[in-house]
Amino acid sequence: MRSKQKERTQQEFSTRFRKALANMGYSPSQQARLGRLFGVSGQAVRKWAEGEALPHSSRMPYIASVLGVRRAWLQDGEEPMMPEVARVSEGRGKHGEELAISRDEATMLYNFRVLTPRQQDAVRSTIFLFAEQNKG
Repeated sequence: MRSKQKERTQQEFSTRFRKALANMGYSPSQQARLGRLFGVSGQAVRKWAEGEALPHSSRMPYIASVLGVRRAWLQDGEEPMMPEVARVSEGRGKHGEELAISRDEATMLYNFRVLTPRQQDAVRSTIFLFAEQNKG
């Protein structure tokens, strides 16, 4: 029989996991796809999403990275949910302002990182094509 504390921990993780999935546009029902993404079975993903089990702690940093959230938030509920938005102090925008990336841009970066190298090349090419078109 599971202890109340273990059950509560699993349910709290499940709530955060589902929130992170939704934030990235995933549904817990995409078990097979998520299983491939996280390197586990679809059954494991189902158990995490339903509060029946927790990922192994060694896998938690990778899962958090894929979902674009902080490991401490996903695992323990420690706020904030998202990592700090990056600032590039050496880079300057066209008006001399410090360059920073938005939360949406950070999410795109996290999604980019889980693509295959071939998919990443296609995304790069598309972005450069649009950037060239917008220069004119």
